Amino acid sequence: VREAVAAYSPDLIAVQELDWLPEAIGGLAALGYECGGSGAPPYAPPHTQLKPTPADEPPPLASYLAVLEASGRAFAPKVPSVCRQLKVAAGEASDAACDDGICLFWKSGAWEAAAPGE
Repeated sequence: VREAVAAYSPDLIAVQELDWLPEAIGGLAALGYECGGSGAPPYAPPHTQLKPTPADEPPPLASYLAVLEASGRAFAPKVPSVCRQLKVAAGEASDAACDDGICLFWKSGAWEAAAPGE
């Protein structure tokens, strides 16, 4: 992905089924891209901030949206996701395993993050 981004230098990148957000943030930042405003807090997987629900049951919508907004990132993971469940089953720590989802990255300076509703 980094090679294609470096070669074509798009203004906007959409990544679907992204389950490695922390690495993507670092790797694409090195190429001049971001997925959150300058005041975005350090990334924390949304499932670590939501109340547990029975397996395969999504969290309440209002709670999910509040966590996404507080993250300051243009990332919407599936919670819970099969991807995260497989990672945990393979031995990855539950709190570290990321859910997969869709993320938007933009070239710094070409776009600007806005609060929801703006």
